[in-house]
Amino acid sequence: MTVVELLEWGKSTLKEQTEPKFQTLASPTLDAEVLLAYALYVTKPQLFSRLNFEVSPKQEETYRAAIARRLEHEPVAYITGKKYFYGRAFEVNRNVLIPRPETETLIEEALRVFKLYEEHREKVRFIDVGTGSGALGITLSAETHKSVIASDISPDALVIARKNAAAHKVADQITFAQGNLLEPIVLILEESRPDHTIVTANLPYLTTRQWTDAQPEIRDFEPRLALEAGYYGLDVYWLFFRQLKEYRRCFGGSCVVLCEIDPAQDTKLPHLIREHFPEADIEILPDLHALPRVIRAVL
Repeated sequence: MTVVELLEWGKSTLKEQTEPKFQTLASPTLDAEVLLAYALYVTKPQLFSRLNFEVSPKQEETYRAAIARRLEHEPVAYITGKKYFYGRAFEVNRNVLIPRPETETLIEEALRVFKLYEEHREKVRFIDVGTGSGALGITLSAETHKSVIASDISPDALVIARKNAAAHKVADQITFAQGNLLEPIVLILEESRPDHTIVTANLPYLTTRQWTDAQPEIRDFEPRLALEAGYYGLDVYWLFFRQLKEYRRCFGGSCVVLCEIDPAQDTKLPHLIREHFPEADIEILPDLHALPRVIRAVL
């Protein structure tokens, strides 16, 4: 069988998904192409330059198995074990959230804030809370060559984050700490307090109803611990800001916090922040789709 013949089979198989318990696949053509490139161990441009090549039995077996997994609505990123974020490939599995393009808004703002400290860059410390795959902390470290403290409550997530840090050659710049939100970070900062901190937090923010009604790719495969946060979707952020208020002294003279949110929380989270920090300077920033996505709070 040739590459083009196998690709057409993959496309038609995904397009004909009719299992009533599942929703229709959103992008069957793209999925078929990405999964075939994965099975052949080539890039997508290379895939289209080899359409008339013969596929080996092993490659065909790998592809058919990948298509079968996609038919069960397993995310493509979990099948291939890789997701690109801010131009870098990150290893992912079911222990970590799949990085989203919308989260790049948080990176852009963190880099913009960092530039404001240009004359004091040696005194700035990045902190990434709920690091998951490490996409945020690793990207910031790679872009700025600054040290980062990154925490996660899941030891399995930190295994992936450490692998990604090593792959992107920033393992010596990142301190990974296992624990609940800021608790392990405070232990580190108590020993060496920075003058300025930039804190990134892409914490769980889906409501319980949103989680229940989510697409099967999300609900059945991604870790609930990294996504769902109670009735209003703010349980984890409430605890985060309560901890931050208690340990504010550890975060330097200036502390800028960047939080990713659901667009529907653009008034709720600022209100929560001001309950803990009445004088906070808060701004809401849009994502690539012009939706409220990141809250910047200067504490």
